[in-house]
Amino acid sequence: MASDTFNSTSMENAPLSRGTFQPKSYGLSISELIQNFLDRERNSSLYKSNLEVRIAHECASLQEERCIRTQLEQQLAQLQWTKSQLEFANRNSQEEIDFLRKELSLEKEKSEDLGSRLATTLTLHETLQKSNLDGTTVEDRSVHEFQLLLQIQRQQELITELQILNQAHETTINTLQATLKDAVGAFSCSYCSGSDCSGTVVHTLTNDESLCPQDLKDKDVSLSPRNKESGTWYEE
Repeated sequence: MASDTFNSTSMENAPLSRGTFQPKSYGLSISELIQNFLDRERNSSLYKSNLEVRIAHECASLQEERCIRTQLEQQLAQLQWTKSQLEFANRNSQEEIDFLRKELSLEKEKSEDLGSRLATTLTLHETLQKSNLDGTTVEDRSVHEFQLLLQIQRQQELITELQILNQAHETTINTLQATLKDAVGAFSCSYCSGSDCSGTVVHTLTNDESLCPQDLKDKDVSLSPRNKESGTWYEE
């Protein structure tokens, strides 16, 4: 009886062991770990969503930059083509101007030569009119004078034609020079307007028909003394 009382008393007064609270502390640690894990997962999901949004934005920006680069490359190719066309037109214009200047110089030389020959013919005609040649009948002198007048008239027609050709050459040269200036100005404008190069209209410069001088071989007058005794000059 006494031993039972002692045992019950000792059991009631015995200190609690640590194992009694271990399940409770383990439960708190696991819930905290789970909460931490869930928080980290949530943060990771948010960070992933932000990264995906940022990547999508960067992809859109990259695509836009690629489109802009393509447009700039097309505009650059258009400008290069325009530049090559203007350079080609410039070379052709310079060659045409040089050719027309040479032709103009030749025509001026021919005109001056014909003018000198006309002056000589006029002097000879005046000399024949003033002189009374012995042994020459009135009919012969009339024929000679008629031939000289015909020759003078032809030479005057040739001089008129050559003057018209000279004026046409000078007009063509002035037109080509103005066209060349316009072409250089158009190239400068199209090169400077880089923001709207795709809408630039390229005016292709076409070469007008060059005013080549007429072939005057059949009309050239060459004088040769056919009648040396009378001093009369005839047209071949």
